[in-house]
Amino acid sequence: MTLRIVSGVEIATTKEVLWRYLINFEDQPRWMKDAIEIRIKKRSDEIVGTTFETLTKVGPLKTIDVMQVVSVVENRMIEIEHQGLIGGRGFFEVHDFTPGNSLFYWIEELTFPWYLGGAVTEQLAGIVLRQIFQRDLNNLRDLVHAEQGTGNNK
Repeated sequence: MTLRIVSGVEIATTKEVLWRYLINFEDQPRWMKDAIEIRIKKRSDEIVGTTFETLTKVGPLKTIDVMQVVSVVENRMIEIEHQGLIGGRGFFEVHDFTPGNSLFYWIEELTFPWYLGGAVTEQLAGIVLRQIFQRDLNNLRDLVHAEQGTGNNK
């Protein structure tokens, strides 16, 4: 069984500007508050093949999420593969919305090992992670608006 989470936010900036925030992996903890630290293990100039570890903290629980970028469509989509304790795929998708505005979607398709409770853990994690991911996207929107001098942060 796979947990699918889709979160989205409108950001008053172009997809090209937003893209620079998304591919700067080490800087993501500025807006992704559950990500304590991101360490690049292997960097690729083409982004695909870049591998990194994210120290993640959700409440009292900490884990290291090992991820690899497996697909990129520049200024549009990043696909990562989770290779740590929790498996699956994650997607950052950027869409033009109106002139000077973008829609950003964060999609996660996660699988939990049976020894962590499998389907029961997926249901509980879904409740918590949906809130966390949406908060993170709102943080990104607010950060971009503050640094770009755009939007109204709503």
